[in-house]
Parts: sequence; structure tokens; C-alpha cells
Amino acid sequence: MATLLLAALLGGCAGLPPMFTEPMPDAPGLAAASAAPQAHVGERVRWRGVFLTARRIDDDALLELVDDVRSPGRRFFIQLPGELPEGERLGRELTVVGRLAEPLREEVGGRVSHFPVVEVESSKQLLWHTRAPQWHYADHPLYHPVYPYLDYPWYRCERLPGGYWRCR
Repeated sequence: MATLLLAALLGGCAGLPPMFTEPMPDAPGLAAASAAPQAHVGERVRWRGVFLTARRIDDDALLELVDDVRSPGRRFFIQLPGELPEGERLGRELTVVGRLAEPLREEVGGRVSHFPVVEVESSKQLLWHTRAPQWHYADHPLYHPVYPYLDYPWYRCERLPGGYWRCR
């Protein structure tokens, strides 16, 4: 009896909707859909990317994402009916579940390219990721594990890109 009650309580605390957690073994990857976008129209996908820009086309919002910002990543688009979603920010990660629509034809650098478009029915098919705040106190080069004020006033230092520190 106690086990059943515990299972019911924990089941009510499930984190994500099933569309974001259920396996999708037959779904094409972004590499396959980018190589031949017309061949995968109508197939259901779940992709994750980094938000770049948003624009309006007719009555729909079109979000542009890239799968990996550290390398020349593959671009794809999300077609969302209605207004642009709240909380959009450059560089924010998001996961989308939807069906592939007709590819978007754009000219990039004087060359015509076709990009996959994921069509969604509502913003509930988008999962915006939030990052936990990062504390760099223990990463500090002057951090002392026993007593942090022995070496130098760490509060006068700031972290620079590339892992460097500048102290005043």
C-alpha cells in the first residue's frame, strides 16, 4: 500500500511531457534532413539547437536555430503559428518536437540553400532550457580551500574569456 502511494505521488511530480522524453527511433537526424530536406517532409522529429533569430512570415513566427555554435553548425527553422514566444534570447538552447514541413529556400553568400523547417502547432512543443547560475569561486587561481582570504582579495578579480583572470 505504501509503495502504491509513493508511486502515485512521484508519478504526479513527473518533470517533462512525454513528447520530450519518449524514444523516437525512426526520426531523422538533423544531418540527414539537412542533406536531403525534401525527402523527410512530414516526418516527426525532436531536435535541440541554439536560438539565433526570430522573424515574422505572414501570420507565423519563424525561429532560426543552429545545432552547435562552436563549429559551423547546421541551421534549421521552427515555424510557430501566432506571436513570437516569450523568453527568446540569443544563445538560449531549446528543444522542439514537431513535423518537418517544406524546406525553406534562402540565398546565403550568393548560393541558394534549403534548410529544414520544423512545424509546430503551439509553443507547448518548445522546451526552452535554462542554465543554473555558475559560480566560479573555486575556479579562482587565488582560491585557498581552507581560508579564502589568505592569498588575495578574490572579490577584486574578474573572469575574462579564455579562462584568464584580471585582478585589480
